[in-house]
Amino acid sequence: MLWLYYSALPLMDGLEATQKIRLTELDTGRHILIVAITANAFDDDRRKCFEAGMDGYVVKPVKAKAIGDEVGRVMARFSQAQTEIVQK
Repeated sequence: MLWLYYSALPLMDGLEATQKIRLTELDTGRHILIVAITANAFDDDRRKCFEAGMDGYVVKPVKAKAIGDEVGRVMARFSQAQTEIVQK
């Protein structure tokens, strides 16, 4: 699982990094779970993260419970998707 800051990073922001990772996955068939860590708590910011391909979203200041809850949600969703793929 990869945790990315949504806001600007030195070379690219978390949205651009996520999009690049998702493009590389097209060739590999793998899926890296990506969760945003951001101070941007608006619905539009959350939407941008998911549109970029992020799997989860945690708002700073980060608390252990928030991380645990989001990891559990993302892992459950990922496990369900994997089960559906196997059943097809």
